[in-house]
Amino acid sequence: MAVEHEVSKTLQLYPSQTDYSILIVPDRKAVAMEHKRIYGRTTEAPAFYSSVKNLIVIPRECDIRILRHEVGHAVVRAYFKQPIPGWLHEKLAQKAELSAPES
Repeated sequence: MAVEHEVSKTLQLYPSQTDYSILIVPDRKAVAMEHKRIYGRTTEAPAFYSSVKNLIVIPRECDIRILRHEVGHAVVRAYFKQPIPGWLHEKLAQKAELSAPES
């Protein structure tokens, strides 16, 4: 996937294998409903990554930065063998929103 390659390049994290899934739902309301199905509560987030399911949930019309952010979570999870602090996970996902640096 091109986005995953860009995210890996941006983060300079190259996991040997990623195995996440992406669920594309109709809209943000459906994102909230899927979050509730998995976690028991809704969310206001435009999309989310579930480490429980190793699943990215995004609405059909989604900004590329949001997709990069969620793919960033999946790449970070695949790269690190042990769990990392939530704040670091989020900071790396925020960095993943940026375009990959030119080489």
